[in-house]
Amino acid sequence: MTSALNDKPSANPATQSVPITGELSIYTALELKTTLLDALHANPALKLNLANVTVMDGAGLQVLVMLKREALQLNKELTLTQHSEAVLRVLDLSNMTGYFGDPLVLCAEASN
Repeated sequence: MTSALNDKPSANPATQSVPITGELSIYTALELKTTLLDALHANPALKLNLANVTVMDGAGLQVLVMLKREALQLNKELTLTQHSEAVLRVLDLSNMTGYFGDPLVLCAEASN
């Protein structure tokens, strides 16, 4: 399974909304890093919808941490939304749930 990025317009035109589908893992980290950094540099704010992330590992977490640091350095906003169960598990195990500063909202499937 590979990750897919599907750009959708956000309610706020200044925010680029990017849903991530599939794996956020060592197998997709390099491609995602490049794509997400490009999106961050091109927009004042970036919102990642993580509801459809099926697998996340340490490499996926590293991509998110790197993206957050880059956003802070560029004085841009990065928001993570709709954390899937796979994302929540890694954030919890790594004790990183508070690092990103976003409210944790379960998607419907993860809350069952």
